[in-house]
Amino acid sequence: MMTKASQYLYKATNQRAFFRQINILIPKSWSRKTDYLNRRGESYDQADIRIDIADPLMGDGPYTFQFGQCGVQGEFIHFTPEFILNDDLQSYFGARERVLVHEWGHYRWGLFDEYGVDKKFYISSKGNLELIRCNLDIAWNMKTCRKDNETGLPDHSCYYWYDNVQTSSSSVMSQQYLTSIISFCDATSHNTEAPNFQNRFCNHKSTWEVMMKSEDFINNTNSPATVTSTLPTFIYLYTSKPVFCLVLDTSASMNKENRLNRLRQAVEAYIMQMQSGDKIGIVTFNSIPHIQSNLVEIRNKNSRLKLLHSLPNTAERGTVICSGIQLALKVVAQDDGDTRGDELVLMTDGKDERISMCFKAIRKSQVVIHTIALGSSADKNLEKLSTITNGKRFFASDNVQSNSVIDSFISSASQREEVKLKPIQLESTSTMLVMNDWLNGTVYVDRTVGTNTAFSISWRNQEPPNIHITNPKGITYGINDFVVDESFKTARLQLQGQREVGAWHYSVHNNNTSEDQVSITVTSHRWDPSIVPITVDVHMDGDKNSWPQPMIAYATVRQKYRPVIGAKVLAQIEDEHGSVVSLELLDNGAGSDLLKDDGIYTRYFTNFSKTGRCNLKVFVKGEEGFSKISSRRGFGSEFIPSKEKDGEWRNVSSAPTLTSTGDFSRTQSGESFMISIPPGASIDIFPPNRIIDLNANERKVGLVELTWTAPGDDADSGQASRYRLKVSTTMPELLDVSAKSIITKEDIEGNLQSPSPAGYLERVLVNISKAESLPEVMYFAMWAYDQTNLESEMSNMARVYPLSISKAEVNFTSRRERTVIVPKIDKNKFPLKIIFGIAFGCFILACILVGLVTAFVCRKSKPSTVV
Repeated sequence: MMTKASQYLYKATNQRAFFRQINILIPKSWSRKTDYLNRRGESYDQADIRIDIADPLMGDGPYTFQFGQCGVQGEFIHFTPEFILNDDLQSYFGARERVLVHEWGHYRWGLFDEYGVDKKFYISSKGNLELIRCNLDIAWNMKTCRKDNETGLPDHSCYYWYDNVQTSSSSVMSQQYLTSIISFCDATSHNTEAPNFQNRFCNHKSTWEVMMKSEDFINNTNSPATVTSTLPTFIYLYTSKPVFCLVLDTSASMNKENRLNRLRQAVEAYIMQMQSGDKIGIVTFNSIPHIQSNLVEIRNKNSRLKLLHSLPNTAERGTVICSGIQLALKVVAQDDGDTRGDELVLMTDGKDERISMCFKAIRKSQVVIHTIALGSSADKNLEKLSTITNGKRFFASDNVQSNSVIDSFISSASQREEVKLKPIQLESTSTMLVMNDWLNGTVYVDRTVGTNTAFSISWRNQEPPNIHITNPKGITYGINDFVVDESFKTARLQLQGQREVGAWHYSVHNNNTSEDQVSITVTSHRWDPSIVPITVDVHMDGDKNSWPQPMIAYATVRQKYRPVIGAKVLAQIEDEHGSVVSLELLDNGAGSDLLKDDGIYTRYFTNFSKTGRCNLKVFVKGEEGFSKISSRRGFGSEFIPSKEKDGEWRNVSSAPTLTSTGDFSRTQSGESFMISIPPGASIDIFPPNRIIDLNANERKVGLVELTWTAPGDDADSGQASRYRLKVSTTMPELLDVSAKSIITKEDIEGNLQSPSPAGYLERVLVNISKAESLPEVMYFAMWAYDQTNLESEMSNMARVYPLSISKAEVNFTSRRERTVIVPKIDKNKFPLKIIFGIAFGCFILACILVGLVTAFVCRKSKPSTVV
């Protein structure tokens, strides 16, 4: 598949790209062969292409998990073993290599499908029925269909197919299964009228135009290359178990802001989350590195305590980061002499101008380094260590209301292959309690987790606070049920086995005479091998902003591949200067969110305050009756429309299956990112976000209802100042900035000058009956403006087919044959309908004749009487 796809990709990109090297990550359950190398940071979660068992509700259809805007790379391509191994499925989706290149367009270049997903047909501005596709030269036919009385289009029971012989060569993002298709649609072949995802999300740009702006092609758009072979090199990587080493800063600056004790508490949480069989070492560094512990295999409580007792109690001297890393490389090599794929977790709050001196040795070692920058003074080049080793990067602040040090260590530990071993963080919060104050909260243990549930409490004062944990049955655990470590100032309640599903209430009371910083962290693990836990993945749309564009925060809530919808998702973004911004992330199909109810919750981040590092933390709450698990898939290849061997037509459209999640809680921290603000930059630089859900429906003849989600003053925050509506009879006029709208403000019922706050549903009525003549199609577009008159991008295009046209016979033709649209008829009642219709018609005719005769007689006898 990959070899043929490389060749097909080379043709489709006009000799600009092919697959040079492919790394195949072998499951550790497979027997190891001599040519398998140890992986180096590569993981299933980070793979470009995932091959996994099919979900019974989602089938074997290939798809791409794509969450970003137009031109933004997706998360992964998903194939099932059945798709790879069963040749019969190629009759449903096309040749595997062609499907892969289609999905690669989604994944790599942020392209969207050009075929119709929810709707298959539309009426062109010429009055012809057209199948939604990029290239109008693709010939097609359809079976005798029924007409939908609401839209005037063929209804969902209509079937269509493409001719086997085609003259057009595009487009890969539409009908890649046709043998003639060997290219992407460009500006010359692109159909801007088609109501497909590509036009909607990419503002009517062709797939080729979007591709040419990617980093892959932007510097060589006009330079096809002739190569002798497109055969990829294959490298096989084995999922061996890595060893770990903590590399911890103990320089004098760690004495500030209680950093050393917070570090010890975080390392304790990290070690308690490690699994039996893991091997961990600990190295500290200031101006001199020191091995606190050689590799220790986690076997029981004693091995964990041995590691904890090796942690440092003092901090002094300066900071030499490279010395700590070089010593850590020797520690991880104690396992088998090979450091490839082993993982270092490096935490520092200091600067080291010599950090780049060890880059060469790090690359050679092929280790993975996860970095944690503590405080605002941590070296600005620290993240380069993560970048060059394929590691994760985190930022922890000194904010007393933040639990970010513990969150960073737990998040670095959660980068595991096996879902059953990953700790699921249910709660993480920290606060400053005055004397006699309480920290109260509720965390939900749902049916997908519950094994090895742990409540961890930490504090800063000498004496521990009072702690009460109450389970769903009303049983309360007190401080005597916790394992208290006074040196670490932590208390841990470890509940083995499956725990009660439901609401667990916690209360922490500061019984000291002074204020105390108290934090609580709750984690759990998967308990039933047959039930995959609900997980949350969070990230920003980049590791740094691109001024003056806003950034986007994402939270994906899933049960494996099934999206979880209807959850309440709150994001907190904290910068290194102590500022915290809260954002409610939405899955509403508006603003930064492409599709409603796909389990991807998003929001624009525009509240940039100062240059520096930021971290992202997300809190998710699911509620019984509101949050549900859906079977909806991502963007994917079209199911080939055709007949089965027995002559029956196959219809694959179906509504997603929904099941309740019950009450659940999740907390997840994402990687850090950088904000850079140019000196003297304007504060108000963000226009309202582009409206992507403009919808038009004709309520009665000549009256159109427009609905959309209100944007904000800054992207999707605040409140826009006004709207501008444009109505045209052709697509070129709509896209032409100089062309005027054929509708005036007098024809609009609703106030375009007073927008609602961001996120609210907007609605106006447009009277189109005053237009000079009603065309076959009318097009609508919307713009929003903020208080300083910054203009949004043009919205998605909405259209209506005026009722006087769509209720009449439209030219429903294909390129090969004319197709008759028939009304829906119940064959069993057909004779009765005919008899009733004839009788009723005769009755009406008789009434008319009687009325005419009566009127004639009246006019003869009484000329002055009006009847």
